[in-house]
Order: sequence, then structure tokens, then C-alpha cells
Amino acid sequence: MGAARGDNRALAPALKDLGRAQAKAHKNAEAIATLKQALSVAGQEAAVRAEIYETVTEIYRADQQLGVLIQMIEAEHPSDFARLALLGALYEETGDAAKALSTYQRALAQNPRHIDLRLKMIRLLQSQGELDKASPSTRGSSARRRTTPRSSSSSATPSCSAAIARARSSSWVSSRRGRPATKRCCRASPIFTGESAKGRSRCACSRA
Repeated sequence: MGAARGDNRALAPALKDLGRAQAKAHKNAEAIATLKQALSVAGQEAAVRAEIYETVTEIYRADQQLGVLIQMIEAEHPSDFARLALLGALYEETGDAAKALSTYQRALAQNPRHIDLRLKMIRLLQSQGELDKASPSTRGSSARRRTTPRSSSSSATPSCSAAIARARSSSWVSSRRGRPATKRCCRASPIFTGESAKGRSRCACSRA
């Protein structure tokens, strides 16, 4: 721990881990003090802040004291994304949808590209029957997130895909000599199964 004191980037995660350990040992008061110290040394934009707030929330939730945590954060008059996003989530969890939406909007003003938070707003508006109040950018982000990329198998050309489907669905029957026969010549299909000596495509039927 002493070696980490000179570097806040290392000290904040160390304190976060210590706070978590204290919380698991049910030393919640000590854990909260340690996590507050971790927040004081972590930079405003540090990713570790979100993890610290998550642990703090878990402690207050376990003690059924989310209302106390909300009051504490409100008293800080937060303006950074991490605290605003947390406060909005706490409002939503405790049933205050109006404050949750307004706080989410303030958080998105700080980080407009945070897709997960936009999706939370969409779901909350939908649950309140107010989806029409979502901004066009929010609705667009949700639509883009739902769009799934095409699989690599779709890269085949339509003609090849159709031919493969036709070949698989063809009803093959055995002739008396044990050779496969088709109901129609496969010359009608764009799939060829071999190369002639002159380099031109050759139909499988011609070799049967």
C-alpha cells in the first residue's frame, strides 16, 4: 500500500479492492470510509469511479438505505457523468421515474455517446407509456443497437445460395444400377462439380 500512495492511479483501485473486502466482511462503515477515500484520489474521468460507486450502492442496498445514498449524492450537486448516471439509476430503482429521466438527460449531456444509458432511457420511457417523448437521436441509437450484423454465410452470392438450396432440396432416387439420378438435369443449376480438360465447367450429370 505504501508504494501505491505516490500514484493515485494505483491507489484508487487498491482502496476500491480494500473497500470491497471490508464490505464482504460486513464491516460496512469501514468499507464506506475506504471507498470515499478511493473516490477522493480517483480522477473525475477515471473508469474506476464507476466501480467504486457500484460497490457503495451495493452496501447501501444491502442495508436498505438507498434513500440515504440518494440524499448524500444530491447534497454533492453532481455535474459529472458517473454520479449523474448513478443518481438517475437510484431514482429509477426507488420508483421516481420523473427524476430518473431528467437526471439521465443531464448525464447524457456530459456523455452523449453512452449507448447503454440511452437504452435505459428508452426502456423507462416505454414503461411509462411516454416513448414518443424520446428524442430522435435517442430513438436512432436504440434502433442501431438492435440491428445485428449479417452473418458471414450471407456473403455468398444470391445465385449460389439459391442453387445450394435447390441442390439440397432435390429428391434423389437410386436407379437399378445403384447410380444416383435426378428428376431433372443439373445443367439447369449454376453449380458445376468439376473442370474439363479445356478448363470449362462440366455438369455432374455428364459424368454419371
